[in-house]
Amino acid sequence: GYHTQTLYECHECGREFQSQNGLEQHRQTHVARTTECPLCGQPKKFRSMTNMVQHIETGHCDGCQGRENARNAIYNKVSQMAPNFVTSTPMLEYGGYGAAQAPATNGYRCPHCPNRYFNDASQLLQHTAAKHPSAANNLYLGY
Repeated sequence: GYHTQTLYECHECGREFQSQNGLEQHRQTHVARTTECPLCGQPKKFRSMTNMVQHIETGHCDGCQGRENARNAIYNKVSQMAPNFVTSTPMLEYGGYGAAQAPATNGYRCPHCPNRYFNDASQLLQHTAAKHPSAANNLYLGY
């Protein structure tokens, strides 16, 4: 039989998408780039603190002199600004885990979800914004 495809429309520009996820990803293009990197001083701006932290964590920030220094800088900043979001042992080397359920080597934790740990601050920021939007402002890093 005949069935219609549900389309999701962007209220900003009228583009249509076949999935809610596609629309949500597209909507990011309408978010202003207002967040600056505090370390490299480049004129590049980011749509969110999460995007800026990703820029630093990946080692693309010239102000950090390398990926390991960048990851240490982020971990130290989170430890200072939001100590309940870190574990005592940061995972500063990528071990192929992604977001994990065991705290042994993960440097970040969600204080709202039991046993939810992350290798990267950006993963924690994304999780907090998606799962705990009212608490997302509690993870302000002062950037």
